[in-house]
Amino acid sequence: MGRNDHPTDTYGQRLAYLMWVRGYVENEDFARALRKAGMSITGSAIGQVISGTTKMMNAVNHSRVCAIMQCSPLWLACNEGPAPTKEDVTTNILDFPGYDSSTERVLELMRATDAKGRARCLEAVAVALSNYEVSQKRSPKTSGE
Repeated sequence: MGRNDHPTDTYGQRLAYLMWVRGYVENEDFARALRKAGMSITGSAIGQVISGTTKMMNAVNHSRVCAIMQCSPLWLACNEGPAPTKEDVTTNILDFPGYDSSTERVLELMRATDAKGRARCLEAVAVALSNYEVSQKRSPKTSGE
């Protein structure tokens, strides 16, 4: 099975592709790996994101998954930039493309604000991603752009 066998149009599809690229077949195995790295997540929650029942992960978990699984946060969120490959896993998490200080800054802001502020931030991220996906469907990129 190759890259072209995995659609990446939605957040859930990109998460499923990321699991495949990193060698995880079962949602629970993927969740277990994330829990070992300090996340609190279940295989059921992963399945809900993949199926579209839950539109996306919150900003903190999104950033953590990208850091742990070494993929670009922008790729997972918006399908922009290079998709991760089986060959691009590094031993140092800070070496992979797409991980930068902005990821840490988001986490820092999320920790610094109160629950109401975090909820507003996550709402804004969800709306922005939703609007972005809708705009991409309306006006697909052409090769001349």
